[in-house]
Amino acid sequence: MPRSFRLTLVLVAFVIGLAQSAHAQLDNIWTGTTSTNWSIASNWSRGSIPTNADNVRIPRAAILPSLTAASVARTITFIDSLSASASATLTMAANTLTVGVAGFAGDITLNNVGAITATTGTISLTIGGSLTINSGGSVTFTGAGAININGNWTNNGGTFTPGTSTVTFNNNTTAQTIGGTAASQTFNNLTINKAAGILLSVGGSTTSLTVNNLTETLGNFTAPATFNVNGNVTLTAGTFTAGTDVNVAGNWSRATAAVFTPGTGTVTFNGGAAQTLNGTSATQTFNNFTVSKGGGTLTV
Repeated sequence: MPRSFRLTLVLVAFVIGLAQSAHAQLDNIWTGTTSTNWSIASNWSRGSIPTNADNVRIPRAAILPSLTAASVARTITFIDSLSASASATLTMAANTLTVGVAGFAGDITLNNVGAITATTGTISLTIGGSLTINSGGSVTFTGAGAININGNWTNNGGTFTPGTSTVTFNNNTTAQTIGGTAASQTFNNLTINKAAGILLSVGGSTTSLTVNNLTETLGNFTAPATFNVNGNVTLTAGTFTAGTDVNVAGNWSRATAAVFTPGTGTVTFNGGAAQTLNGTSATQTFNNFTVSKGGGTLTV
C-alpha cells in the first residue's frame, strides 16, 4: 500500500475519532445523584447543569428529574436503559424548557418508558427541532401547557395526552408535518403560526386528526382525510385545504385574508348546541355542506 494512501487513512480515522469524541463530550446524562432538581449540577454526569451545548440524555432512574426553573438543552433523548427503574420521566410545572441552539435542531426523542409530564409549562423546540414519540413513550399535559414546535411532530405508536394544552407549529421557512405510524392523533388546541405560504401537512400513516380548536393565524394547512374539530375553527390568514371529511362541532370563522380550499370534500356541522358560520369574509365557499346537529341552530 502506498505510503501516501496509508497516511490519508490515518488522517481520516483521526478526524472521525475527534468528531465522535466531541459528540460524546456533548452528552450530559441524568444521574439523580443528589436530588430530583434539574438545576443541581451534581445530578448530571458532567457535573454541570445542562446548557444549550449539551445533548441531554435521560435514562431510567430511581430519582427522576423535575424542572424548577427555566431550562435549556441542545437536544433531549429519553433512553430505555437496562436499569430496573420503571421509567425515564421528566416532570415540569410552570417552567419553560427550550431545546436547540444555532446550527443544531432542538429535537426531543422519547423512546420506550420515556415520558414528559407537564401542567402549565412550555416546551419550545427551536431551530427546526422535532418531537418524536416512539412506542412506549409519552407526553402528558394535565393543564394548559404549551408546545412550540419548529420541526416535525412524529408519533410512532406513543401516547400524547393533550389536556388543555396548545401546540403551535411556527417554522417560517420550512414545511412541517404531523405524522408517524399512528393512524389517528389528537390535540387540544392546534395553532398554525407560520410565514405566508409555508405548509403544515398531515402525513405518514396518520389519516385522522382530532382537535378541540383550530387556529390558523398565518401559513398553510392541509388536513388529513378525516379532520374532527370538537370546538371552533378560526381562519385568520393563509390557506386551509380540506381532506375528505371536516367535522365541526363549534363555530366557523374565516377572515378575508384566509382561503378555504374545499376540494371534493364534505364539511359537516355536527355540534349539539348553537353554531355560527361567520367572519369578515363576505362570501364563503364549500363543496358538500352538511348540517347534522344533535341540537341548536347553525346561523350564518
